[in-house]
This record gives sequence, C-alpha cells and structure tokens, in this order.
Amino acid sequence: MIKRIFSIDFDYFLQATKEALKSFPDGIDRSTELSTLIWASHYLDGKQGTLTRSVGVLSDELDCIKRILQKQSSDCPVMIAQSHVHAYDFVHDIVSEDDELRLVNVDMHHDIVNDNEKLDCGNWISHLLKEYNMGLTWVANPVSLEMFGLDKDRKENRAFRGIVQKNLSKIEEKNYAFDGVFLCRSDIWTPPHLDSIFHSLCDTIADHFNSVVMEQDIRKCRDYESVPKELQPAYDKYQSEME
Repeated sequence: MIKRIFSIDFDYFLQATKEALKSFPDGIDRSTELSTLIWASHYLDGKQGTLTRSVGVLSDELDCIKRILQKQSSDCPVMIAQSHVHAYDFVHDIVSEDDELRLVNVDMHHDIVNDNEKLDCGNWISHLLKEYNMGLTWVANPVSLEMFGLDKDRKENRAFRGIVQKNLSKIEEKNYAFDGVFLCRSDIWTPPHLDSIFHSLCDTIADHFNSVVMEQDIRKCRDYESVPKELQPAYDKYQSEME
C-alpha cells in the first residue's frame, strides 16, 4: 500500500535574502529556550538586527498550503513540533515496513544528509530512505538551491534537482490525499518575530483536523524582546568601549 506523508517545515515560508540567511544561527538543533536567547542577541546588533527583522513570509505559498491542508480528510493524523527530527517517528507510526512511502517535504533544507551519522533534524530523510521503498519530493524555498550550492551543475547535485519542486503549485494541482501531516517551527531557523504567522498556520490545522498532537507550548510566541531590552545597556556600553 502507498502511504503519503506531507512534511512541512515553517522555514520554507521565509522570504529572505541570501545575506540574511547566511547571518542566521549555526542551524544546530537546540531547545526553544536556548534558541530564543540566541535569536535575542541577533536583534541587538545594528546590522544583524536589520537583517533579522527584514525576514518576512511568502504569503502566496502560505495561502496555498492552507488550501492544500483544508482539502485533506479531517481524520488525517497531524503532529506539530519544534524540531523536524520528530518527523522520523511520526512516519513510522503511520507507515509500516511493507508500505511504500511517498514523502513530500516542504522545507528550506533538503534534510537528507549532513555531517552527523546519528538521527537529527538535518538527516532524518536519509534514515527513512534506508528503511522504506520511498519516493521523495522536496519543495524548496526560492533561495534554497543557490544558498546551499545545489544550483551548480555537479554530478552530486543532479539527484537533488530531480526531486525538487520550486513552489507548492504542482502539489496543489495533484490534489494528493495525505495519510499524515507533520509541521515543525524549526526554532533555530525561524526568527521569533514570525511566530504569530506560524500560529495562524497552527490555527488552520487545529480548526480542520480532528487528531492533532502538539508539542507543549508550540503555539506560544517566543519572548525574544525582553532579553534584548535587558541587555541593550550592557551591549551599548561594550560597543562604546570598543570604539
């Protein structure tokens, strides 16, 4: 039996320049508390703060994914979490070893390989590829291929280009009926000032689906503003001493 999983990383919806993305934190999966502190420091610095605040969302793509979700059966199981690593167990809960897996991953990153052999948010798909008869589609952010050097005509990049869709339009046209939907916020890759927009996507899901498992506090906005306010005087003093 073919089972289809729709995996959505909210960082796909970021509308950002390559310069802004390169200024992001290191991308290592961290707790919400720690990542909030890291982001808070980004808002402190003048140039870095401007880059961070410049990041918006791809509104048309956000509207598109809401339409796709609202067409799904209300009985389709859904999980909403902070990290994409939880998608691995979510898939195993729905797809048996005898099933054929068809995964659509909507994501800034491909999540197939990285420098870590152990399961994490950046390689969970490679673990599934070893375990299932699997078809994969990666719906990539407009700057993803260039950002990660996958636009170059290299042998190792051709396999990536074969699975890439550049927006959600073809997924919507195909009108897939998914057997599971996974959504993550990816705190270390999503600036906290966009949390309210993430929550609007959560609301769409909660209003439509009957079975939604949410990580605790995932719909709570990260408090990234109080920390900069407390640290700003010390930061300004440090800057003046360095001049």
